[in-house]
Amino acid sequence: MFKLSTVISKPHSGLPVIDLQFSPSRSQFNDPHTYTCVSTGANGQYTVWSCTYKDGSVSWSKDKEDSYHGLPAGPVGFSQDGSSLAVGFGPCLTLWDRAFELKCSLSHVCDKSETHYIRFLEWAQGPDCSHLLVGSCSNWVRVWDTVLGHNVWQVPLQATLLVSDPGTSYMAVFTNTQKIYVFKPSSPKPDSIISAKGHNRAVAACFVSHSGVTSFEEKETGPDNTSAWYEATQLYFVTSHMELMFVKLLNPFEDQSLPSSPSLGISWYPSEHYCTRTL
Repeated sequence: MFKLSTVISKPHSGLPVIDLQFSPSRSQFNDPHTYTCVSTGANGQYTVWSCTYKDGSVSWSKDKEDSYHGLPAGPVGFSQDGSSLAVGFGPCLTLWDRAFELKCSLSHVCDKSETHYIRFLEWAQGPDCSHLLVGSCSNWVRVWDTVLGHNVWQVPLQATLLVSDPGTSYMAVFTNTQKIYVFKPSSPKPDSIISAKGHNRAVAACFVSHSGVTSFEEKETGPDNTSAWYEATQLYFVTSHMELMFVKLLNPFEDQSLPSSPSLGISWYPSEHYCTRTL
């Protein structure tokens, strides 16, 4: 059961909150003293929030705030082990250490127009690619190696949504052409390209692991030891009309000798089965 802990009025000087993420390494224990989160706001700053415990109650307080060259703050994300924080400031991608001190900036774009502003950030998961960071702006999706400090690859896509699977290395990017690309950050070649033509725009999405699949290795290979991502996880998304959709296998192959890929499609959960209340 959820219980209200803290209400923070005007966390970013009364301007809108852009993004908020919890640190995985500090919130994985059942100790409220370890909880930390970071928010970004339209005031151009990121703010670090930490738990305080007093007289048997838990509340959140501001630890630190910072900005970068007066650029607008955007998406924020922690690495898998919580050792690095990535924050998008306009067209620049910045990395910060555990003490929230600036380590470096991984992108240097001379053109500071809004088309180059970083809109989405997702860290890759898993032991082999947790050092990779995926970001997108209005007209490209790019992957950075945060250890070597350079771009790994970049593709021209107009992304409207980017989401990562917490249990595998897979990610999904939704585009303005009503296509969904499922891929691993280690390669620019997508594992699946799914058409969402005829459906309303996706506003939120998530991966959900299939029951019985527990370890990271099992999720990566699938229950039947295949490499098909849809064998281990399910991709759901919510549309602008509050419809809950999911991606499923349409036509499993009967003739395994065919050198083709299985066909994936979009299915819809009837709205009466889910709460679609609009605030």
